[in-house]
Amino acid sequence: KIAQDFFIKIYKKGYIEKRIVQQYYSQKEKIFLPGRFVEGTCKYCGYQEARSDQCDNCGRILEPRDLKNPRNRLSNSPVILKETEHYFLNWQKLENFLKQYVKSKSRYWRKWVAAETRGWLKKGLLPRSITRDIKWGIKIPIKNIAPQDRIKNWNKKSIYVWFEAVIGYFSASIQYFKGNARWKDFWLKKSVRHYYFMGKDNLLFHTLFWPGQLHLYDPRLHLPDVVCVNQYLNLEGKKFSKSRGVIIKCDYLAKKYGIDETRFYLCWIMPETKDSSFWWDDFAEQINSILVGKIGNLVHRTLVLAKKKNYRPFSKPEIEKQIIQKTKKAFLEINKDIPACRFRDYLREVVNLADYGNQYFDKKKLWAIENKEEFNKITSNLLYLIGAIRIFLLPLLPNASGKLRRILGIKEIKELNDFDSLHKYLLESFKKMKIKKSEPLFKKINKEQVKSEKK
Repeated sequence: KIAQDFFIKIYKKGYIEKRIVQQYYSQKEKIFLPGRFVEGTCKYCGYQEARSDQCDNCGRILEPRDLKNPRNRLSNSPVILKETEHYFLNWQKLENFLKQYVKSKSRYWRKWVAAETRGWLKKGLLPRSITRDIKWGIKIPIKNIAPQDRIKNWNKKSIYVWFEAVIGYFSASIQYFKGNARWKDFWLKKSVRHYYFMGKDNLLFHTLFWPGQLHLYDPRLHLPDVVCVNQYLNLEGKKFSKSRGVIIKCDYLAKKYGIDETRFYLCWIMPETKDSSFWWDDFAEQINSILVGKIGNLVHRTLVLAKKKNYRPFSKPEIEKQIIQKTKKAFLEINKDIPACRFRDYLREVVNLADYGNQYFDKKKLWAIENKEEFNKITSNLLYLIGAIRIFLLPLLPNASGKLRRILGIKEIKELNDFDSLHKYLLESFKKMKIKKSEPLFKKINKEQVKSEKK
């Protein structure tokens, strides 16, 4: 219903028009084929399994004639181009609005995302079909369309998925609140901030098309703020493909190697600015050397000694100035990285702080300190760092963060507005801290084990 409402409102504003085009048709099945059921060779990059509407290899949006040697993906039989009539959304009329939108929002996007979006605008937007010759899907709201504007064989056509799928962001909000007006808090208030996450093949639909659809439907609606687009993640240098067996199931990874371990590595190699690859050997190496060897090591050896030497926290510990400065610097960087979707940088800031903690531990030789007061003082500094690292990792590694909180016997932070609130929480935590027996936060990966994964 909402998708049809979008269609009609945009139609009444004069942005939807009729056009006769050529579309792929299977003479064998006697049907027009949706874009994803037609494959061929991309004329731009030569990729032999490009879809008729988009090439997953070079990311280009394709027109029917851009595909060489087209075939039915299911039957492998050849297909032809045949005339059919469809509704098109005239994006040329929206170019000025979209240029202003991109100008105002692109400073929050990754540089390559902004550059690619501007490239499309510079080249000029063309009208795009918003219906397809398929019987299933959302029907064209023909009753609300003037007779002279109705396309031929409209009863055998449906609204194209690229137009209606993004509307799910909006309709899902309304459905969630089941008629309650609270959905307006997310879409009409200026104080909200909208984030969208996707792969690069969906860039155009979220940096240009969806903002345009929202604006035409209701200019009051909140437009996307941060469009967080990733490049492609490959497996051992190869493109993921279920049919070819080039695949890893996330639930398998999480069950066998740990949820937090999996989340850590995927964030560590996230393809934010260029394609990256999941390598099994590197997976084991990064988990063992960084997650276990740096973060886990700092936490475990500090807590083991604290328990062994009967550490008693001061009610008002005097944390060294340099410790506070290092923590504040990490907080300020992370506080810029996360809103900007620089997740790799965010994670490396946390690891750098753990590095500093390990260096501090070794420099002070915590294991050799005999003086009780000195031991408690140095341990408090380390626990301050560990407490900060725990908070920083909470969004990414919730299980390990929660586990560490329980070992420390402290309450969870309720509000984190600035560094002062973090500093206050860390100091308050010492008052009720009761350290339990330490146990490893992360599982080390047997390198021999991952070798079998590559077969």
